[in-house]
Amino acid sequence: MKRVIAVMAAVLASLAMGAGQAAAWVPPPINLPVRSDSLVFNAKADPPSNPITIYSPGDGKRYLARLEPSEDANGGVFMLEVVLTPEGEPDHANLLEPKGDWHGAQPYMIYAEDLTRPSIFGASRVFRLPELKMTLTIVLGDGVARRSGDGYAFDKVNVGIQYAALY
Repeated sequence: MKRVIAVMAAVLASLAMGAGQAAAWVPPPINLPVRSDSLVFNAKADPPSNPITIYSPGDGKRYLARLEPSEDANGGVFMLEVVLTPEGEPDHANLLEPKGDWHGAQPYMIYAEDLTRPSIFGASRVFRLPELKMTLTIVLGDGVARRSGDGYAFDKVNVGIQYAALY
């Protein structure tokens, strides 16, 4: 009897939807809270950048985000890497690095030249981190770049970090 009622309900639902359309349940959208903070680099400050602690809403663990500078031949900082490691493990591999063999520019690398022209990665770079159960977005904010040799170097830049649980 229960099977007959279930079949009848399915038939009525498909008729109500119209010919050729199947009834489907669509879950309501989930609005997950997004947390944010900023990494600030200032070439004239000591230290030039301070790390921030990220509490993963997905796995409940703490991670440390920091900017690691790379200098050009003139001593100017031409690139900043956004590095994410488990808290208390500064020598851990960057969790934003792609798995396996890779080379070349990556979305977690921010170049001073990105302040002078549009970046190939855009101003906002989204990382899905299933192993951390969160998404992390790097947002290139306001900054100042100056000529340094054949390229550009940072004077200062604000890098936004947004993160939310990944479900």
